[in-house]
Amino acid sequence: MYAVQGDCLGKNPHVLGTTPVNPEGRFGFEVFSAWGVDLSFCAGLAESVDKPLTVYGKATGKYHAEAEGEVVFRDIEITAKPGPSRTFPPVRRAYEEIEPGSQK
Repeated sequence: MYAVQGDCLGKNPHVLGTTPVNPEGRFGFEVFSAWGVDLSFCAGLAESVDKPLTVYGKATGKYHAEAEGEVVFRDIEITAKPGPSRTFPPVRRAYEEIEPGSQK
């Protein structure tokens, strides 16, 4: 499971956090995003942590991080389907930019 600032299936997703999903399909985690950004959530089935995902999906809801205090999103549903190989970049802090010369 990936929490992303922006579009998790976009060209260079800004991954804020990752967490496993339990056998019942439940998960929970806390990330810190920039104020007022749109968030997205993707999940995929991986053979191992060092291999690209070939089965993945994106939550269809709207998730916006702008409220007083903690923002909680519930009942997020993601349908995973086969697709082109995809590798998500490592986790970055909300305001952390990509270093020059690093993989984009």
